[in-house]
Amino acid sequence: MQPRSRRFSTAALADSSPTKLDRPGKVDLWHIELPRLPIGLRQHLSLAEWQEARGIALENERDTFIQVRAALRSVLARYLDCPPEDLVFEPHPGGLHLVAPNTLLRFHHSHAGNLLLVAVSFARKVGLDLEFMRDDLPFEMLADFYFDPRDARRLRHLARSDRMRHFYQEWTSSEARRHVAKPSSESGRWSLLSFTPARGFSAALAVEGGDFELGWRRWS
Repeated sequence: MQPRSRRFSTAALADSSPTKLDRPGKVDLWHIELPRLPIGLRQHLSLAEWQEARGIALENERDTFIQVRAALRSVLARYLDCPPEDLVFEPHPGGLHLVAPNTLLRFHHSHAGNLLLVAVSFARKVGLDLEFMRDDLPFEMLADFYFDPRDARRLRHLARSDRMRHFYQEWTSSEARRHVAKPSSESGRWSLLSFTPARGFSAALAVEGGDFELGWRRWS
């Protein structure tokens, strides 16, 4: 896959800025460090989420699940102007679907390590992928199996020092796009942004449609 980035404008937004999305061209991207979340946010999880958490065997994975759901509820409740515990999710291929309250708000999230990204938009589908870059992976072998043959060949011709960065850019771009476009979709129907959210991480954001206005939000 060849990532294609369309035009977008950006704005840095404080955590206390108004959280309102009222037109399809706006997308807010939240950067959340999970250890910084107040522990009190956990009280908003549903009974079903607590039951799902108890089924996770590893303690660190269980804690991450709880933190992610608590953060997600807190972020979305700001836009919907409702208590976080009133949100009702249901599993959906590739993520979660918000079934209550009824809204045109669309979102997607991805986490790696202690970092969580949440994209929120109005009416447009959004897709995110976040990966911690490991330098011990067999990049060429994985590319041969998962990438388009042209992209796999391109990776092999890069300097060894550039292969990891290029591999993760291709990987996150493909995963993010998968959430907003079918394989046969024309490239003009979605927009793509590859970026580095923190040192050692690679990420991509895909947005349904053309140009969009991106607001960067950081939990504080």
